[in-house]
Amino acid sequence: MPMTPDAEERASLRSGRLALVRAAESGIDAEVEFALVTYVAALYATSFSAMTIRSLVEAALDIGFPLERRPSERERRTRTIAAWLARADRLLDALPPPIPRRPAPAGTAPADHDPVDADAWS
Repeated sequence: MPMTPDAEERASLRSGRLALVRAAESGIDAEVEFALVTYVAALYATSFSAMTIRSLVEAALDIGFPLERRPSERERRTRTIAAWLARADRLLDALPPPIPRRPAPAGTAPADHDPVDADAWS
């Protein structure tokens, strides 16, 4: 059963996505790097798979980087997005394995259960 992020996690994901979109719009590499690290960490902490994280990062970068008219500029934009996705992949590879999360029992709020599945560590 997949975990549903709580309100605080959803807010963190939304703000991280917005920061990455705005950083991509600015085109300043240091801002994109900081926003990318923050967004990937927030997604990872919420137990998204690496494939999902990559797709969400790609979508945010695609929204943020300006669209180009000329083929050479479109190619440069595609290469830029691919480079940032490769950076996101390296970030994911460097993160420790996630702590397994146990789904909340039916009829309870997410905060009412122990997030660590003790059986997974035995």
